[in-house]
Amino acid sequence: MILNTLQGLTPSQEKLLSRFPKSRPLLPDPYTKIYHQHILDSRNGQGLIAGLVVKMEQWVHRQIQAQGYGYPTLEIGAGTLNHLAYEPISNSYDVVEPYIALYKGQIEQNRIRNFYNSITDIPCQHQYQRILSVFVLEHVEDLPQLLAWSACLLKPTGLFIVGIPSEGGGLWSLGWRFGTGLAFRWRTGLSYKPMMRFEHINTAGEIMALSHLFFHHVQTKFFPLPSFHLSFYTFMVFTSPRYDVAEEYLQRYK
Repeated sequence: MILNTLQGLTPSQEKLLSRFPKSRPLLPDPYTKIYHQHILDSRNGQGLIAGLVVKMEQWVHRQIQAQGYGYPTLEIGAGTLNHLAYEPISNSYDVVEPYIALYKGQIEQNRIRNFYNSITDIPCQHQYQRILSVFVLEHVEDLPQLLAWSACLLKPTGLFIVGIPSEGGGLWSLGWRFGTGLAFRWRTGLSYKPMMRFEHINTAGEIMALSHLFFHHVQTKFFPLPSFHLSFYTFMVFTSPRYDVAEEYLQRYK
């Protein structure tokens, strides 16, 4: 459905928006003690399973490369700055990353023009040719706000390039339960479910549905097979921002 303003929202779209902002479930004490190290180990591919996952995630980084380069670029949730290994040197690369401990001390820090704690810290008059998000949107509590703000920041000819896990799909569910989940239990003696519920609060279906509200065109690709339920990862490119919808949403829900 093509929307010009929020007045045209269907009941299902209103219901979807009403889920946000979401509240992240509490992480039990045994998990909070190991959380930071677990995140670092996962991002850095420590351990056999984590290393395999990092290698598989290279598919998303290569898909971003295949879209070509354009600057200025904003990366949302840059983490340990690992995507910079796939980027040429540029003095127009900005980053949103509230978890400072992830990138603190990384040698790639000197390649970043501006660090932001939140996307809402970036004035809307700043315009980006590319906005990148690699395994981030599934974690965001106020996802519609982030997508609306991103639409406002994107140039009319710009690309918002996204990689996410196929959360809610069959293969993804089997993968984390019998891959990462088993490795986590072997290492810690704990179930991986509370960690996943804490981390992944948005499904791929929610992300895809919301993207159509704020962008005219959404291209989708799956890995390793061209089917959502037979994929681990979903790759998307959003183009032609719906500036009127994004601005109205931000005014309506601010």
